Amino acid sequence: MTITAAVNADGGNKPPHMIRRGKTIRALNSFELEAAGNGTTWSVSDSGWIKPGIAKLWFEKNILLNIDNERPQILIVDGHDSHNFVELIETAVANKIIIIEFPAHTSN
Repeated sequence: MTITAAVNADGGNKPPHMIRRGKTIRALNSFELEAAGNGTTWSVSDSGWIKPGIAKLWFEKNILLNIDNERPQILIVDGHDSHNFVELIETAVANKIIIIEFPAHTSN
C-alpha cells in the first residue's frame, strides 16, 4: 500500500490518497474506507504503488480541491516518475501551480 500525503508550510496537511494493491476497486472491500478520515481518496494499482494516472488523480482531487485560490502556489515533489509527466505538468501550469522536483528517493 502507498500513501500519498501533503503538508503545507504552516504545518497543515491535506487529505491523503491511499493506493491499495489490486486489479479492480473491489480490492478496497476489506477496508473501512470511512475510518480513513474526511477527504481521503482511494485507488488501486497492480503493484500498490503510485503511477502517473494516480498521481494526476491525487493532484486534482486532493491538492487542487484543498488549497486556497491564491496563485501562484508551489508544490514540491520528489523526482518519482509518477510526478513527472506531461498531463500532470499541464494541469499544474493551467492552475498556476509551480512544481519543484527533488531528485528521486530523497524526500524520505
